[in-house]
Amino acid sequence: MTDTELQPIPPAGLASRAGKLVVGGLQLMGCASVFQNVLYLREGRWDSGLWLFVIAAFWLLPFVVNLGFRRVLDWGRRPLWFSLGLLGVLIGIEAIRSGSAWAPPVTASILALTVYVHLHLGVSHILASVTGIDGCEMRVIPYYLSRWFGDGSVDLHLCPGWWTPLDRWEARWRAGRAAVGGGSGE
Repeated sequence: MTDTELQPIPPAGLASRAGKLVVGGLQLMGCASVFQNVLYLREGRWDSGLWLFVIAAFWLLPFVVNLGFRRVLDWGRRPLWFSLGLLGVLIGIEAIRSGSAWAPPVTASILALTVYVHLHLGVSHILASVTGIDGCEMRVIPYYLSRWFGDGSVDLHLCPGWWTPLDRWEARWRAGRAAVGGGSGE
């Protein structure tokens, strides 16, 4: 068991639900932008915003792999290093084959990984926001699939990102407001 599985999960607050909705929407909009501009991207015409989207996908990949599947895997940053190594091999092959490191297989690999990560997390963020599920959005899809198929074997866990601290802050804030409001009415 990991630290995120041992601690109590705070209830999803309005602030984190709104944040998840916004972040999920931005991720899905980014994926739509990749699809709309795929012909320009194949030619290597990338703007800085897309590069930030790609860098975020590579950074988020280990979290998606370690948390987003049925079981919590303890692979650490290995998915990142594996994907970067594979990308390096593709770049090397293309550099030898065509004399240019930037080629359609490299572009396609980068875009496929980027779209997968952000599509997975975008749908997960929105689903977690709409349903108000407690815990990490990365486990929301396997959680609901396990419930749908009657298995019920997937448990939720704390978010290693910023949603759990935000939920804890909101719970403390609400408790403080309730204590102040409850004390003044008596």
